[in-house]
Amino acid sequence: MDFLDDDENGVPSQLLATLYVNACPMHFEAYLVDENGEICDPRHQESINLMKTALRDDEPWKSFHYAGHDYVMIAIPFGKSR
Repeated sequence: MDFLDDDENGVPSQLLATLYVNACPMHFEAYLVDENGEICDPRHQESINLMKTALRDDEPWKSFHYAGHDYVMIAIPFGKSR
């Protein structure tokens, strides 16, 4: 597990991992959420909103607990060139 940025308390706003599912490399990205399930880092909010629009999903996503904080996770396959 890796992360790009953290907040002033050292809490990562985004976790990253690469997993292979049936030989397909996948980006697994997790985003820190607040107690209402909202993305904490505004830099990630627009991307998540676009994804939710594309999926026609207006419900809150289920979060998971990691290192004392709640995150939501998305999985995206890598492009064909990988």
